[in-house]
Amino acid sequence: MQWTYGFGVRAGGVALLAFGLAGCIAPQVPPDQRLTPTVEPTELETLDPFILSIDIGRWPVLMERAEGGLTLRDVGAEQPDAFADPGTEEHRAEMDAALRAQLPQLATLAARACAARLAEPDDCAAFTLPDWLWAQAEVVPDLATLHARSAWVGDWTNRFSVGPCTYGAEASADPLFCSVE
Repeated sequence: MQWTYGFGVRAGGVALLAFGLAGCIAPQVPPDQRLTPTVEPTELETLDPFILSIDIGRWPVLMERAEGGLTLRDVGAEQPDAFADPGTEEHRAEMDAALRAQLPQLATLAARACAARLAEPDDCAAFTLPDWLWAQAEVVPDLATLHARSAWVGDWTNRFSVGPCTYGAEASADPLFCSVE
């Protein structure tokens, strides 16, 4: 027997999702299954476009609120302290946190550039988030590992920024549209 509330959303699934997200419980499934969940409607229910659009609109609100909680927890994690003693364990931990914090932004850039057809189709098909994003940072990475991770982020950022930056430069008539130097 299934029970519902509100607009007919299955409460059991929503409650499980909410508790899982609130408790930061990561599912122990392969990444390809985590990224593409599917739900099959039963014989007794049909997909209602109105309900589906409401549900789809809820996810970014939940994500924004969760990101706000992370910001309260990790103030300053997005940018390593440039004045910290270079190479110390604390500085390397800050660099590791900064790289990890950049990956959701990179994933969003990739998704938007691919959806707008402003990226190479092969890059869109090949892009996945690295395993080190999901791994707990038990040991602070050494400088060589951080350099390799930074190069990976830079490579993919460059691939997905060329099309949007070219478009932005042409649309704004600003040849330095994406200049960060």
